[in-house]
Amino acid sequence: MQVVLSSHEFITALVAASRSCTLDHDKHKFSGKSSFMKKQNAETGCKGEMAVAKLLGCRFNGDRTDGGDGGIDMYFKVSGGFGLSIDVKSTESTRGYGLISDYEINGACDTFVFTTVKNLTNVEVEGWCPSDEVKSIAECETM
Repeated sequence: MQVVLSSHEFITALVAASRSCTLDHDKHKFSGKSSFMKKQNAETGCKGEMAVAKLLGCRFNGDRTDGGDGGIDMYFKVSGGFGLSIDVKSTESTRGYGLISDYEINGACDTFVFTTVKNLTNVEVEGWCPSDEVKSIAECETM
């Protein structure tokens, strides 16, 4: 499903990405990557998060801290008042390789949502997968 970000949503995502790059630079989180790549990765991620938040009616969390987000980008309220934790994985590539690290496979989220950023304001929400299924697939691949 394609989500078109408004100009306000687009700018909000870029501001959050800018904050993320500043913090990552201090911590050297993306060691070995150029500052351009850090900025591009942060912008792609924030646009994907913004699109999923818009689609699901969740709050976009543009706050960035030194500790990161703990692998949870947002919560989606489901019946019974429970919050389903979501980690959004975004790419500009149609292949989508390497979106989930080994650390994230054993992370805290309930569900991964996958997006492809098509251009400045268009984001395709490709699909989702429960984290336990991602972990199961990863375990099969390492056998």
